[in-house]
Amino acid sequence: MLRSLRAVRSVATALPMKPVRVPSFSFAAVPEEEIVVTSDRIKADSLIPDKPSDLKEAIRVVKAFMTTTHDQTLALALDLNVDPRKPNQMVRGMVSVPHSSGKKVVICVFASGEKAEEARMAGADIIGDDSTLKQILDGKIEFTRCLATPDQMRVLARVARVLGPRGMMPNPKLGTVTNDMKGAIEAARQGQIQYKCDRQGTLNVPVGKASWDDKKIIENVDAFVTALIEAKPSGAKGAFFNKVYLSSSKGISKVIDLKTPPFRIM
Repeated sequence: MLRSLRAVRSVATALPMKPVRVPSFSFAAVPEEEIVVTSDRIKADSLIPDKPSDLKEAIRVVKAFMTTTHDQTLALALDLNVDPRKPNQMVRGMVSVPHSSGKKVVICVFASGEKAEEARMAGADIIGDDSTLKQILDGKIEFTRCLATPDQMRVLARVARVLGPRGMMPNPKLGTVTNDMKGAIEAARQGQIQYKCDRQGTLNVPVGKASWDDKKIIENVDAFVTALIEAKPSGAKGAFFNKVYLSSSKGISKVIDLKTPPFRIM
């Protein structure tokens, strides 16, 4: 037995050893000219994967490791402690934020007569008609926000099964069913975040652009999270947030410490 072990050991030491590549938290594979690095100082432990940081530090890290030069959108991904299959745990709504979320808003309005003209003059991108309804049924949705006057809801019932799951169906509780088209369109342009969690209880919400000053992004996040907590469903028990990440549209994500503002008000 001892002789056989020695033989195995001698064979093993004789075999050529292949170098092992250890993955590291870097962008070595990305061409140098495509990496955008800010001059802000970043804490060393913030670069550890899954190491929670406060919001301010998370913004710095995400901005520092963007892999393209265009102005990327920063977004929150929130894993909520809810079961959307239960009516009293569904999370949806609309929040007004201090600054436009950075996402292009394309507004479609379903109205007729004077209200249609009012919407057009207020800056609506699309005035919905029969051809628009057909496009929606075919899955071709060319807008990000849908508004309607109350008398048009009967018409929109035809596309409810398409717009509803996407969180785009006009709803009086969200202010998207209204006769005040000018006010609704102005509010949508100035800074509103419409949200609806998916079947897993996750929210993905744009909160600003990478080119923005950090303060503007923090103000948007603070306004959104505060309103979200206030709208916590009655059926949701215990901690509302499981995990929250900040990310850029083509970069890394950074987990946020839920013991820091604005999440710690829980």
